[in-house]
Amino acid sequence: MDPKQEARIRDLYQTLRSKRAVAKRLRIDVKTVRAVLGQTPCPEAAPPPTTSKLAPFLPLVAAKAKEGLSASRILREIRALGYTGGRTLVVEAVRPLRGPRTRGRKAFRRFETPPGEEAQVDWSPVRVTIAGREQVVHCFAMVLHWSRAIFTRFYRDERLPTLLSAHVAAFEFFEGIARRIVYDNMATVVLGRIEKRPLWNERFLAFSKHFAFEPFVCRPRDPNRKGGVESAIGYIQRDVALGEEFESLDHLNRHAEHWLRTVANVRVHGTTKEVPQERLKREKPLLTPLPTQTFPTWASEVRKVQNDCLISLGGNLYSVPPLLVGREVRLRVYPERLEVVDGLGTLLASHRIAEGKGKRVIDPAHYEAIRRPSGESKSETERRFLTMFPNATAFLAGVKRRMKGLAIVHLRILARLAVAYGVERDAEVLAFATSQRNWSASSVTRILAHRYGEAVEGPELPLLGPAADAARAAGGVEERRLSDLLKGGSDEEGA
Repeated sequence: MDPKQEARIRDLYQTLRSKRAVAKRLRIDVKTVRAVLGQTPCPEAAPPPTTSKLAPFLPLVAAKAKEGLSASRILREIRALGYTGGRTLVVEAVRPLRGPRTRGRKAFRRFETPPGEEAQVDWSPVRVTIAGREQVVHCFAMVLHWSRAIFTRFYRDERLPTLLSAHVAAFEFFEGIARRIVYDNMATVVLGRIEKRPLWNERFLAFSKHFAFEPFVCRPRDPNRKGGVESAIGYIQRDVALGEEFESLDHLNRHAEHWLRTVANVRVHGTTKEVPQERLKREKPLLTPLPTQTFPTWASEVRKVQNDCLISLGGNLYSVPPLLVGREVRLRVYPERLEVVDGLGTLLASHRIAEGKGKRVIDPAHYEAIRRPSGESKSETERRFLTMFPNATAFLAGVKRRMKGLAIVHLRILARLAVAYGVERDAEVLAFATSQRNWSASSVTRILAHRYGEAVEGPELPLLGPAADAARAAGGVEERRLSDLLKGGSDEEGA
């Protein structure tokens, strides 16, 4: 052999510490490397020379490897800190820190599918640190088998509404749907088997028909049938969640989405030897387009509105418009938000789901009508009401007794109704409501609408509150219409 080649082999082995790595780097047979090094053996325990580009980062590499981070993840992190060397040095430094494998591998037959034919889905619990506290979240993953494109998102649970919402998010991410989607025997998909045939969850089956894909479940204890997503789950756990701390679940999901677009789907895949994102571009035309109509993926709940305009869900409180006090409302609960709707499905309020317990999520617009006009006390509001309706003392006593602290908002709404319908009509209905013991502005509103039709709207119905006065003085707010008040004002979320 050429003496120069032998010298290169010996020098490279001093750095890489692996005969196979030297052979791969020089593109020669590993037997040749062994023959050369066998003539002048190098001590196996000799540390890498201090001239190695990796040397300053070795303590950090060792710490990250003990945490379980992959070599690729460690490489990204130390490159951000200034490392300019190659991947091989990192791989060779990490390998002896992993320890020997304690479990053998079971042989299986690899298979491929045509583009657009199959996607694979799985869940996995993942332990992460959120807001300084270690907790378990649930990782959803979908992989398009031909392109190996990955979608992932983290949720609080694995219930059916969450599974359906996760599917919709994945379909939107891929901009299409595979013809067949493969699952294991999760209870949200199949309820059991009858003569080895799956007994489908009816709501899930309706979901699959709506989005025009064929659900397929693996045989029990056959994870290799969906090996693509099994591998992706491990990759996500090592490369996204491990060794990181997050401010919130939303922060974790933003991190995961960035990882999908900048790491997972732009790397060269080990099996296809292509970039998944580039293959996905060729696969998209063969995916089924998303339907124009939505599917009800939410969980439905009914709650009674408390006197402080709050409803309870999952140990947290959320505000609603004041006219809903004492009434039952229907909730649409999504994995990350809730919507309050009336019987016709009209949106009354919307909030992000709070994390943890004991939180209050408030939309300031819901309390807009409760705020006093500038300089007006509660007693002054009552006197103004009796000046407008001198025969309504019984109604005033009833609404104060029934609505307690919220009585003031009902009085102000009734004053607005008097402007819309006329004081005489309003006074007549107040007397009728008193006889029926219906002491609330919402009851009076319904009676007025039934007798006289919808309220006349116009600029004479002012928006109450010092915040509105300041905004109006600045020229930034139009007068509030009565229908806006009855709907609860703004639909913007508050926290």
